[in-house]
Amino acid sequence: PTLLLAIFAGDAGGSGDSTKRPAEQDARTLDAVVVNGSQPSPAVWEFGRDGKTIWILGVLQPLPEHVEFNASEIERRIAQSQAVLGSRGLLIGDNISLFRGLLLWPSIRRVEFNADNRGLKDVLPPATYARWLLAKAKYMGNDSGAERRRPMYAAYSLFEAARKAGDLKYESGVDSLVRRAAKQHDVPFIDPALRLAISDPKRAVREFEVPRAEDIHCLEQTLDHLEVFVRSAQERGDA
Repeated sequence: PTLLLAIFAGDAGGSGDSTKRPAEQDARTLDAVVVNGSQPSPAVWEFGRDGKTIWILGVLQPLPEHVEFNASEIERRIAQSQAVLGSRGLLIGDNISLFRGLLLWPSIRRVEFNADNRGLKDVLPPATYARWLLAKAKYMGNDSGAERRRPMYAAYSLFEAARKAGDLKYESGVDSLVRRAAKQHDVPFIDPALRLAISDPKRAVREFEVPRAEDIHCLEQTLDHLEVFVRSAQERGDA
């Protein structure tokens, strides 16, 4: 992480100084000192049974933007391994090509906005809308387009704006590091992500519907936890 240290120095003045000046005139502001450094490797847990060993690499997400890891320990473990198991995940519509996805884009965009050109003021309870306006002003500024989005999409936009304002990132670089090291040392890489194909993408988009109460609840939960999330993510990343 990058640490910014502001140093202030001033003359305290002796007891015999009858012409003591105000403290604000004594204070001198020095240039900021920026210290750069890298964090140790993320923690690695070792488990063994029946003569077999598995190393588990723990990574937090999101992390402060400027965190850089010491990769030597990770690379050493990978070089000693017989296989590397990637991060788990879920990929929906993995069978949809780029061209087919572009054809679906207009339909997907329509799902993002409230029906009948209504705004959040028209669909949210007054108390929730007041909270939304405060959070939006803090993290999104004058983003007028957000007012037309459905509550769950507005929640995602707000979350992303808060993440960027807090200098937090989801890409820690560890995943790409692991893949690169596995390739460099000729260690098989196993992708455990679950892939769900969509047989009829157009129908899936048309039928995508969330009850209004759940739609609103998503935004309310985001408003409830946003500040704590940003603060705790920064603290965990520093730790």
